[in-house]
Amino acid sequence: MSKTLRWSKLKIKSKSENKNKPQFKGEIFFVYDTESLVIHHFYIKINSCVMSKLVTKSHREDHEQKCINKTRCCYYKKREEFFNSLEQKVVQKDRPPRSKIYNQDDLQILNNDEIKRLNKLLREPNFLTTIKNLYKFIYGSNPSGELFIPENAPIILDDEGKFGKNTSYFALFFTHYSDFKNNNYEYDGIYKDLKLLDNKNYFDRFKVAPENSNLYKVYQSLVNLTSNKHSIESGKKVLTEIKKYLSLDKINSLVKKERRKIINIKIDSINILDLDRQMPLEKAHIFPVEKIKEKIVKLVNRESYKLTSDEVKKLVKKITEAHNLIALDSTSHSQFDTNKFTWDYNNGKLEINCCNSQQKCEHISNKITDLPKEKITDDILYNLRLRKFGNI
Repeated sequence: MSKTLRWSKLKIKSKSENKNKPQFKGEIFFVYDTESLVIHHFYIKINSCVMSKLVTKSHREDHEQKCINKTRCCYYKKREEFFNSLEQKVVQKDRPPRSKIYNQDDLQILNNDEIKRLNKLLREPNFLTTIKNLYKFIYGSNPSGELFIPENAPIILDDEGKFGKNTSYFALFFTHYSDFKNNNYEYDGIYKDLKLLDNKNYFDRFKVAPENSNLYKVYQSLVNLTSNKHSIESGKKVLTEIKKYLSLDKINSLVKKERRKIINIKIDSINILDLDRQMPLEKAHIFPVEKIKEKIVKLVNRESYKLTSDEVKKLVKKITEAHNLIALDSTSHSQFDTNKFTWDYNNGKLEINCCNSQQKCEHISNKITDLPKEKITDDILYNLRLRKFGNI
């Protein structure tokens, strides 16, 4: 886990506080890197909620025609399952065409126990892949309008005094500057550590970034977007700029392209521990690919390097560098990736982190030993050092 990861939280609410409409209030908790500012994880906790029983007709039809037998189902099904779990079961109804009017019978006010059940659902892996999906689940429809029209932002910050005019645009960062992982539990330790709670405004970190960096350009675009009256077209133009500066697509594509080349590396050439070839062996990275990607993001977005620069190319090549790979069985690979064990970057001695003991741990295979002296190279030790400290 990166030493520069921190967590923060923001109060959020739906754009409507009309008592005759669906609405919610809550908080969004998120983990991000204080150097690259990439958001790695988020979850939402709801404090109060009024759900719509109405659902867009096309959502229901799409479910009935395409999704009804699928394991990974649509939001119509997810809403149906949630409503069926309530003390008083709720039946979804088709929303009248072009109607924005709600009767009291169209709304479901959730009590405390039902909100607890909702929050448990929201923490399930892959349930909320975007912030907009929360709106879809509660309202039974897709949010209308675009983020460049503040009054149409589906979810806004509930503390304008603290965050100024950025209240309607924070969702941009969760859409275009995020690198979400599927495993919620990977970040539990960070959320539980109050020392890692960042007391600095996330948006202010863009403001203090180097002035020639993409991160600072994002800040300038935000100032432009929130300080001037824009037509829809000029608003679109500014948002396009922000998305261009924030997007990780090119970096992800670059990493993915290089990663495909690993198939050409022979397992025997990296079988440093001479593991039995009778069991399937995998190619594990000493300096992990995720760390490599983090470094590239920081170089490009904070330090203004081009993707074609020698510095970036050097990092990319580490993905397929033979001295950055070691053959391991599947279980050991997983343990190595989660730092249950590693090797000393000075001499290749095995280091056990699994049971807080340097004695041999029963969870670690006895095939995992010190690196053989005759196979240790300076490059392998260097990559072990990178693994531990991250400096390159």
